[in-house]
Amino acid sequence: MVGQRILAPATGVTVRQSTSVLMVRDSEVRNALRFIRENANWAVRVADVVRASPLSHRALNERFHAELGGSIKRQLTEARVAYISRLLLQTSTPIREIAVAAGYEDDRHFARYFKRATGMTPRAFRRKYVLP
Repeated sequence: MVGQRILAPATGVTVRQSTSVLMVRDSEVRNALRFIRENANWAVRVADVVRASPLSHRALNERFHAELGGSIKRQLTEARVAYISRLLLQTSTPIREIAVAAGYEDDRHFARYFKRATGMTPRAFRRKYVLP
């Protein structure tokens, strides 16, 4: 039927070259991205990323904007949300345990963080995207 719209929920993320750390030209940004992705399972902060780099906070953040069009904080959020999403979609681990695994002591704070980043709570995300 012409004009018919069919919506299908996403079931995961496939990493492509365009999202690969190796495709970033700036070696300091590439190293920082690698650090972020390798440490997405704990509450890594911008200051931790800067400490892992020889650059100042300002210089590194400017390079992030030039290379990726966004801040270090944005990349941290994206990496953490991707990590949490994988746990929600690919495991049956209780949400409270996922919160702890992601570095949160309080699962309510964890739920607020995830909702602010994705627009839905971890429970709603899991219900929507996990097939029965």
